[in-house]
Amino acid sequence: MFFSRKEKIIALENQNEYLLGKIKELEENEDALKKANDQLKEKVDELLWEQAHQEGLFDEPEEPDYSEPCSCGGIFTPMYDEHPNWIKICSSCDSRFENYDASPIKEPV
Repeated sequence: MFFSRKEKIIALENQNEYLLGKIKELEENEDALKKANDQLKEKVDELLWEQAHQEGLFDEPEEPDYSEPCSCGGIFTPMYDEHPNWIKICSSCDSRFENYDASPIKEPV
């Protein structure tokens, strides 16, 4: 059976539209797969880091100890984590010690 030239063009255009639709679907699926793959890689990295951390493979830097003994027998500990040398408070007698030189709100001289 012979098709006319116009019918062949229409058939090829329909086939082209169908194939373009399939390509678009495949591209969307590829993007979704890439996103899922990236999420899996991040999760695996997190799990590996957590496992190594639990097994003690990473040495965490020790924080300096800013506490000092108080005359009452308690311990002076920093009031603010951001400024550990500024104001210290005793854990038992509630007395305070302030280092004016370490104050973040120092007045200009």
